[in-house]
Amino acid sequence: MLVETALVAALALALGYAWGLKRKPSASPPDFSRLQAQMMHARNMGMRMNELASSEVKLERERQELERLMALKEEVQWLLETVETMIQHPDPNRHDMLEQLLDATGKSLRLLLNFGQGPIQPWPALCDGLQHLHKTLCLAREIHPSPPINSELQNTENKYDSVMLSQQLIEIHRKDWTQEEFPFVMEQKGLTLVLPTHRKSIAAEAQESLEA
Repeated sequence: MLVETALVAALALALGYAWGLKRKPSASPPDFSRLQAQMMHARNMGMRMNELASSEVKLERERQELERLMALKEEVQWLLETVETMIQHPDPNRHDMLEQLLDATGKSLRLLLNFGQGPIQPWPALCDGLQHLHKTLCLAREIHPSPPINSELQNTENKYDSVMLSQQLIEIHRKDWTQEEFPFVMEQKGLTLVLPTHRKSIAAEAQESLEA
């Protein structure tokens, strides 16, 4: 809106100059070369302001991505502290479970690193990673994860923000809002976060966002 207003104002200035030339009694012809230069200046200014607006949009997008990464970092810190506590105070009767947790945590950290490098992921691949992260979180909370549910709906071509979904998954485990069931369910209407108290639809990433 700011760009359009500035461009309109600049063009109005140039056209006002042209109108003034028509109304001004003068024996000499209007200076159309000067008018053309002003029109060109107005167009250039509009292009520069469009570039500035695009840069601002890009900076805002990068700021939001950074905020999501920082939120994920905080949740991962909680997971690591939980695992560290279990290592420092091991249960002699659950040695095998602790080994599974360490292996699962290492794989989850690698998955999260890949998500951070390419946040927008197709759901089938993202689902596999989130299910493994869910298994890791269940082990950290000493509960047994339910087997993953496979359906034809999982083959959707929709893409989602892996960083945001990973952060949400760890957060709901940290707050004990979910148990052994994998909370993300692909339904006919799209991806849904299913909790005991409520359901929340997860929007797919828009195509223009993917190509930006």
